[in-house]
Formats: sequence, structure tokens, C-alpha cells
Amino acid sequence: MNLKSLETIIQSTKNFGKKILVGTLLTTSLIIGGCEGGNTPQPVVIEDTVVVDPAHIGMIEGKVLASKVENNEIIYEGLENAYISLEGTDFETKTIREGVYSIDKIPTGSYNIVAWKSWMWNYEPEDTKSITVRKQETTIVPDLKLIAEPILKGKIYDRGFPFANKKIDLYGGTTSPWEKLHSTTTSSYGSYGFERSKSGSGIKQKFCLKTSEAIIRFWDTDDEFSKFIPNRYDIVEKDAYVSESK
Repeated sequence: MNLKSLETIIQSTKNFGKKILVGTLLTTSLIIGGCEGGNTPQPVVIEDTVVVDPAHIGMIEGKVLASKVENNEIIYEGLENAYISLEGTDFETKTIREGVYSIDKIPTGSYNIVAWKSWMWNYEPEDTKSITVRKQETTIVPDLKLIAEPILKGKIYDRGFPFANKKIDLYGGTTSPWEKLHSTTTSSYGSYGFERSKSGSGIKQKFCLKTSEAIIRFWDTDDEFSKFIPNRYDIVEKDAYVSESK
């Protein structure tokens, strides 16, 4: 069967037509009702395959990164074994060391590319990239970033100056007594940063920052306590100030 005849059948029975992308092949499959050995309907499969011109394929390369807090700042590192796919196609791969991946033999055109980490639901795509594959070219995809854990960060000020190089503790919970979740030392800019607590529930609750030197209050509540309730896995900023010295 030639392609023109097949397309005619597809147009007349378009609810059954389905195009499947396989490597550099575009396979069109059609299932229609038929009869065999009497009046009992039997499926009849009609197939035709179109080979994509090698001159009209391209390749993509990129990296998948995952967030972490280091020295009170958010950094991103390459994530191994993350999945990459082009939405609406069968093109899929996994990252290798340092989060690197590549996919070749992609027909030219525009696609949405998405990354995820299937074995842990706590990885969330930060964004999905739109890309264009050009013939006989390698497209470098901007980094895809996943948020590995909820992150709480901010700056602490003391009378307008950074509360710098001070040890602070993060306490949290739902009722008193509060559980100590994390500790850090503020940066020279007064910055602090924490990831989700070891308990797994951690900073999604009411929390406070404590230090042996002063009482710390949050700007958003004007109180020692605030709440961190992210939309699943967010990066939330909460600035604070020293209200009085101990």
C-alpha cells in the first residue's frame, strides 16, 4: 500500500489513525473492523512506514541539575540517572555522570523537553524547556533544574547591618516544645539557608530561628515565629531582624 492510499483511509476513519515515532522512522498504524469466518468482527491492521530523511534530523545535548544548600547559598549540581523525554514522542533517555545527556536522530521541529527523577517524588521540575531541533545540528538545551528538597533561606539584620558569622539554630514543629532541626553559621552578608529537616516533615511547619546572642523576629510576622508551607517543593525566602540582645 502506498502512503497516499493509506492517508485516504486515515482521513475516512480518522478516529483510528495513530502516528508513532520510532527512532528515525515515522510509523502510521491503522486498525479497522473486518470480518473473518462469518459475521464476527475481527481487527484488521494496516501499516505503512515512512523513513525520515537523514538530512532532516538533529541532536540535542544538555544537563540536569539538582538543588542543594551549601554555605547558606543555593547551588545546583549535576544529577545522575534523571530521566529526560520529549513530550508527545518516544524519545527518552537517562542522564549519566554530572547530569549529562544526549539524544540523536530527532526529526527537525519544535518540542517540549522535561526532566524528572522517577524513584523519588520529592524532585520537582523547576521548568520545562521549549527547544527547536534543526537539521544536521546539535542543539544545546539550557540546564534543566530540579528542586531536591524544600528550601528556606533569607537574611538576618541587626540594626540595618548583616547579622554576620553568627551561629543560629532552626527550631520547628506544631506545638511546644519545639524540635531542633538544623544549625548553621550566617554568612558575612547575614544569609542563612536550610533544606528540609531530617525528620521529613521539618520546615513545612511553624518555626523559629534561635541564637544565644539575641532574639530574632521575622519581618513578615513581626514575631519570633513564622510558617513555611511551600507548594510542594519551593524555595521560600524569609528575612528577619534582631529585635533585642540577650
